Formats: sequence, structure tokens, C-alpha cells
Amino acid sequence: MHVARLTWQALDPDVLVADLARRLGVAPLAGSRSFDLGSAVLHVVPWEREGPGDRPLSGGRLMLEPVADTRAEAVDGAVLAESSVRLVGIGWSTVELERAAGELSPWLEDAAPGRSGLEAPAVDPQLGARTLVRRTAGLPADVMVLLEASTEGRVAASLARHGEGPCAIYLRPAGGDLDAWLARASGRGVRAGRRGLEEGPLGRQALLAGCPPAGPHVILTTGNRPSPSPSAGEYHPVMNDAASVTVRDATAEDAGRFAALLTDEGYPAGATDLAARIEIFSTPESRVLAAEAGGEVVGFIAYHVLPRFEVAERFGRIVALVVDPGVRERGIGRLLMQAAEKRAVASGASFIEVTAGHHRPDAKRLFESLGYDANLAAYLRKRP
Repeated sequence: MHVARLTWQALDPDVLVADLARRLGVAPLAGSRSFDLGSAVLHVVPWEREGPGDRPLSGGRLMLEPVADTRAEAVDGAVLAESSVRLVGIGWSTVELERAAGELSPWLEDAAPGRSGLEAPAVDPQLGARTLVRRTAGLPADVMVLLEASTEGRVAASLARHGEGPCAIYLRPAGGDLDAWLARASGRGVRAGRRGLEEGPLGRQALLAGCPPAGPHVILTTGNRPSPSPSAGEYHPVMNDAASVTVRDATAEDAGRFAALLTDEGYPAGATDLAARIEIFSTPESRVLAAEAGGEVVGFIAYHVLPRFEVAERFGRIVALVVDPGVRERGIGRLLMQAAEKRAVASGASFIEVTAGHHRPDAKRLFESLGYDANLAAYLRKRP
């Protein structure tokens, strides 16, 4: 059996220890920078450079480190019984669930025939990811929550910043009463993120406010066995299908909602800035379109129509596409794409182009289903 310990590397471990103590309501173990998490110990350690370009990042990073002396971690597990929170899951960011499950198999229990793991919701809406939950063998937590980015959200930001690896911890309050824990935490100035309480891979959950977009992410959960995926119509109270959605030109009044959607995707934005951008995109060649259901904005798309130099024609470029996690896989992204394409062609575009990061296989599948060819060009980027 492989045994590993969970560490949180930080540029200033003492600052992180103080912050975690406040947010979790757990004091570090005496004379250490380690926390009793009920079934395991979280060790806060200095940042360890893994190469010349490995610079310390805001918020630090989670690591799973194999240990030679298994007895030390076993003793930890034996004495940690009265903590106010218990580590029940470790979130692992990946670009492909099944491949990650195979590569991590030494640390995961075998799945039953025909199953990849425990039943779980299709997405973790707060991290913007598809999930696959597997019981662990020799890791500090009960389960590993594999997270494949399904949006330009927190998992996508973790992948872009840290690559594949541990990016979140799932903690269960003592007694499992999440509402009571959050009520007590509010007295310490700790609160849930903007999305509040939602169903996640291990039950109802709340992402603690203040986590950097790229993580590490701290999630409090009821820690129940994953429930079946919500059925159609349960994701979002204002719609049942794409037929109930209208697409219209965005206005400055949409800026607050756009800012919230972008912030959830890992791109912190303010309403004032977004209002200015909407104004910039209010020309025949540049436009932002909003998808609305029941009077609420559930997504948006932005595009440009640009002239080519080498030939006398124009082309369209999709520069932003965001859909509320609660209504994804319901045809909203497709509806917005088709609306933008129609507008761009009407403005003289001979073709449309769009980009999808390697960490967004779902976006690539959507674009290919709409007829986009991924083999025509390579997209390169350089920051000055």
C-alpha cells in the first residue's frame, strides 16, 4: 500500500497557518505548523522550488508526498478524533478523468466492473469541473475527487497555474452540520463564497470565500456518499431547456451579472470595468450577446469581426463564451454560438474562429460539433 502525506507549501508558512486557523476554527498542533483534520494531518511547509521557473504563488499549493515511515502518519490518524473538521476528500485537477484514474491507480481502490468509481454529480459547480470520485488506498483522505475542467473556472485556473495535481481539500464539519459550522464561522469573519451552498460530489458544499482563483480551494461539505446526478430541470430554477432562453444584445445593466460569471470562471472582474467593455463592444463589428431565462442572465458571448490583410475579406472571432454552471449541457452555449455566428456573417465574416485551451476538452467538443476544424491552425501565445 502506498502512503503519502498532505502538505500545503507556502512562501510564508506562518502567515498561512494563522489564516487557516482562523478560517477552519482549528488551532495548529502544539509546537508545529500542522493541523489535526480528524483523519489525517495537514502539514504547512515552506515552498520547495522544483526548478528555475518554479516561483512561489499566491495562496501556495497542495502536494501529496510519499513517506517512507508509514508509522508516523498512522499514529496521526489514531489520535485525531476530536477535530472540528475532518478531511474526507482531496480534489485532483486533471484534463482527462479516466486517464488520471488510471495513473493514480496505486493510490485508488479498484472500481467495480463497469464502474469508474462512486456515483457523483456530473459537475462540481463551484469549481467548474466534471467529477469522478474514487475511494483511496493509503492517502490521508477517504476519497479522491478527480476534477476535469468543464468551464474556464477554478479547476481550469488551477491547471493553468499548477498543472495536474491536488488543488482542493474537502472537509466535513464534526457531526456533519454544515449550516451550523458556517454560522459559527461567520463569527470569525469567515463565509461561504458567492454561490453559497450547492450540491457537490460529496453532498451539499460551500467553497470558502477568499480562496485564490487557482487554488488551493477549501470546501466544506456534508461529506455524504455522492447522490445521483440532478435530473433535467433541477439545475437552475428559471429554465428547463434552451427553448426557454432568449438571446439579446448586452447592456450596461448586465455588467454586474457578467462580472459574477467571469469571477466564478477564475477571471476576477468588477461591474464598472465590465460596463466599459460592453460599451467598447457595442459596434456593428464587435458585440456582446446575453442569454436570458426568466429575466435572469444565464450566459454571454462576445465576438469581433476583423479584416484580413492578405485577402479582401473579413472573419469573425469568438473572444469570450461563459455559461452559468447551473445550466451547462443544456444547449445554452450552442445557442449563443449560433447567434454570434449569424451576427458575424451578417457583418461580412467569411468564416468564424474560436480557441479552446487544452484543459477544456468539453469546449473543444462543443466547437467541433458545430463544425469547427481543430486541425487547420495552431494557436500560439507570448506575453511581453
